[in-house]
Formats: sequence, C-alpha cells, structure tokens
Amino acid sequence: MNQDTKTLSKVYYSESKPAAYQGAQKIKLVLKGDGNDKIGIHKIRKWLQNQDDYSLQKPVRRRFQRARVVVSEPKEQLDIDLADMQSLNKDNDGIRFLLVAVDLFSRFAWVVPLKDKTGKEVEKALAIILDEVSPKKIRSDAGTEFKNKWITKLLKHKNIYHHITLNEVKANYVERLNKTLKSMIYRYLAKHKSKRYIDALQDLVKSYNATPHRSLNNIAPRDVNTKNAANLWAYMYLRHDKGRKRHHIKSIKKRKKAIQRTLYKYKKNQLVRIAHQRRPFQRVYNEQWSYEVFKIYMRFQIQGFSMFKLVDLQEKNILGMFYTSELQPVNKSEDALWEIEKIIKKRKRNKKVQFLVKWLGYSERFNSWVSGSDVKNL
Repeated sequence: MNQDTKTLSKVYYSESKPAAYQGAQKIKLVLKGDGNDKIGIHKIRKWLQNQDDYSLQKPVRRRFQRARVVVSEPKEQLDIDLADMQSLNKDNDGIRFLLVAVDLFSRFAWVVPLKDKTGKEVEKALAIILDEVSPKKIRSDAGTEFKNKWITKLLKHKNIYHHITLNEVKANYVERLNKTLKSMIYRYLAKHKSKRYIDALQDLVKSYNATPHRSLNNIAPRDVNTKNAANLWAYMYLRHDKGRKRHHIKSIKKRKKAIQRTLYKYKKNQLVRIAHQRRPFQRVYNEQWSYEVFKIYMRFQIQGFSMFKLVDLQEKNILGMFYTSELQPVNKSEDALWEIEKIIKKRKRNKKVQFLVKWLGYSERFNSWVSGSDVKNL
C-alpha cells in the first residue's frame, strides 16, 4: 500500500473525522485543509472507484436525456402497459387492471378491462385491440404479463414484432397515457361521489381520443390520417432539430474536435457496475449499484447518445443496451479483494487447502475453487 493510498484510507475510513465515507470533492477539501495538495481529484476518484462500499452506495442519476423513439406513420408502433386499478375492483365488477395501448404516431388510445393479469387474459384483451388496429411493432416492458407463450403466439400469428424494453423508463408514451387516464377517472369519481368508473370507461377513452393534443399541433388523435401524417411528422420531429441547428451553428468547428474527445465516457473492456433500477439484484445494504462487475465490449451512438453493450466476467452477453448514466466505472486493481458470500466446500489438492466459494453479489454460475492461502478474514 503506497503512501497516497494510506492517506486516503485514513481520511475516508475514520468515521469521526471530516470527509469520512463522503465523496471526492469533500476528501480533496479536507486534504487541502491539512496542507496536502499532492493528491489530485482524479487520483481520489480512481481510489474511490476501488472501494466497494463507496461505489455501491453512490447516488444513481435517474433523470437524464434519452434517445427518442421515431415513428414515420400511424399504426407503425403501439406501446402497451397495464394500469393498476386493484383498489377499486370491488365497485367495478372485479376489474383489477386496464390493458392500455397507444399509437406512438397518432396518440390514439385503446383500453380493455381485465380481472387479472395472467398471460392468457392479457392475450385475450390484446387480441381485441389487434382486431381494430394492425401495427408493425408493439413495445412493452419485460413483465410476465407480456413476456409469455400466449402473447408470443398471438403476435407471431399477426406478424407483429414485439420489442421488450429493459430500461427504467420503459414504454414511456403509454405510461404517460396511464397517468392521464387515471386522472380523468378519479376526477369523474370525485364529481359523482362514487367508486364505480367501469360504466364510463370507454366514454372517457373516447373523450381522450377526441381531445386536441399538443404534440400533434393541437390535432385530436382521432383526426390523424394519411392526408395530414406528413405534416404532423415534420411538426413532431423537425421543429426541434431546427432549433438545435440555430443554437449550435456558431461553434461547429470547435465542437467537432470536442465531440471526438468526449464521445464516450467509458473505454472498451472497462469494468463497470449497473444502476439498480436497470437490473434487479439482491441487496444487502440497500445498494444503488450492482455488486456484480461487468465489462464493456461494444460502444455505439444512437441519435447522438453514447450507448454500451456489456458482458459479465465470464464473457456472457448482458441483455439490453445501457446509457452512460446507467453505468459506473470500477477500478479493480490486481490486488483488489473480492468478497466471499459463503464457503461451500473444502478440499486438498497437492497437500494444499482449497475452498469452493460463492462470491458476494454473483450467481452460482461464478462459484469457483480458490486457494486457502488467498482467503482472508477482514
């Protein structure tokens, strides 16, 4: 352990002292106050990346700009989701959920009530919607109500591509519609001093579809058609781009060089953790990031956003792609310690003790034999 590492450990792990268990800027200020200007902020950050207790609890940035879903015409893509209405089921004929679908271009909505969210029941409800509209694609989250053999069979029969989103924001268009629809329902209930909405549900949906929509240049979803689709597409997508071009036109040459330098925050083969909301895992101390460490194997751009594909430490592909803000770099040096959850077996090989261990935060697939001399009690 070199002197800088000793100094940083002393500041960070002395719980009664200033900057204990805090971030790089606070540590830098305390060191500066002690007359130590030699350890730079970059070195402090690098050191913190190697401290599991710090990186696991680092706050996750949940709100950040994401790539837009661009569609070219009505009926190209539907977003689907379930609205949870279980609290009102006794007054509404046992209806617990609403299957909500929205056309991403026209914002036209369909709603079908459900008594449960089993795959078979959701498939029946979706079939009702698909009798009215035949999209090229459907997007949903990865819930079992959508990811099952019944939905797969239905969409395959209809020749519809099913896109399952793994992102925390998920199918954001339909989730926004869910909020609007619930707001309409609860206002209706408040007006009528009642808890029964089911008789008025389709009228409320009809009202939504007849209401001018700001993102459609104040045209109602029901009025979107092939005649006005081209003008609406230009309004939805091109007006934003024009504003961006005017805003950045002056410094194009300077920015080109800067963009090349800052295109990707992380390098290929860099080790990273994944934000908790993107990948469910067992948490011991309310960790915000995965115990498991992954490796970046691919980087690419979508609409100017840096995206990353990952593999685990056994080179197995991780499903989905990740934004920069959903990853955190990890600096695992060669002498870094990896925590053991439990010792499963003990054996002797060539007169040396070995342990079969389960690593903390990793699945059984990573269980491995290690030399007894490498196991340390901390």
